[in-house]
Amino acid sequence: MIWPVFIAALWLAVGLELGLRDSIQFGPNSAPSLTLILVTYVALWAPRLHALYAALIAGVCLDLLGAQVAPEATASATTLGPTALGAALGAFTVLTARAMVERANVLALPAMALALCVLTNLVVVFCYAIKGLYDPAVAFNAMPELFDRLVSSLYTAVAAVPVGLVMTPLARLFGFSTSTGRRSRGW
Repeated sequence: MIWPVFIAALWLAVGLELGLRDSIQFGPNSAPSLTLILVTYVALWAPRLHALYAALIAGVCLDLLGAQVAPEATASATTLGPTALGAALGAFTVLTARAMVERANVLALPAMALALCVLTNLVVVFCYAIKGLYDPAVAFNAMPELFDRLVSSLYTAVAAVPVGLVMTPLARLFGFSTSTGRRSRGW
């Protein structure tokens, strides 16, 4: 994987996610995560260690940009770690499942993006719920948050179809080899 290309793509994905969030939002709190689609794409094609580091870096970026404000709190609180941990767990799941998935299929990226986003959001809600038990600045109701994040995960999977169609031709730019070799041709 070519890291400067990934960093530029991550910068673009985070910027588009923040800039377009209000216009592509479904409901009050559900929007697709273009950054997690990028993490899924990298986890499908990159070497194992590169994919895990890319997931951690993207998760840290999302953690730093996503301040939580409790209803009774007077200030926002930024917690570094839940999204990074969840994205790494989701990327590890995609890395494990990619041996069973035809990666060049149009539906592979949306299916894996759904799995990655659901796992990431479960870890994030769990971490914030635990932290909310002892930190009143982060306290929130976990069930509505979980529902909104699961709807966001479904919306991310739908958004991964056109994003995947755009990113597939860019595989060589990232340094990924999209050919599967002689074994798949029946030689």
